[in-house]
Amino acid sequence: MNFTQSIISCFYKYTVFSGRASRSEYWYWRLLELFLVLLSFRLDTYFFPENEMGHFSLFVFFFTSIPGASVSIRRLHDVNKSGWWLLLVFTGIGNFVLLYWFIRRGSSGNNLYGKDYFQS
Repeated sequence: MNFTQSIISCFYKYTVFSGRASRSEYWYWRLLELFLVLLSFRLDTYFFPENEMGHFSLFVFFFTSIPGASVSIRRLHDVNKSGWWLLLVFTGIGNFVLLYWFIRRGSSGNNLYGKDYFQS
């Protein structure tokens, strides 16, 4: 899946928390999120220099948080983990566990959460 397909897929599945997401879909989405956050902070400092955090960066955060959670849960489904494991983000060491699962190759074949997207 290339960059454009991944971003379109994430916006198309804006609130879909079931199914599976490939590594490329997840990491391309995170790359877009990083770019948008950096751009919004830059625009906020340019247009709203008196505020510590401007309105545009807050809008970008809320605009990308729901599809970010959605693709994260679908990525966990791809490695055959429940989406509830995403709550590990609120612990200190849990972020490393989640990073390992996000980097890991997805389970081959069908699993509890859906069909393998590489099979036709």
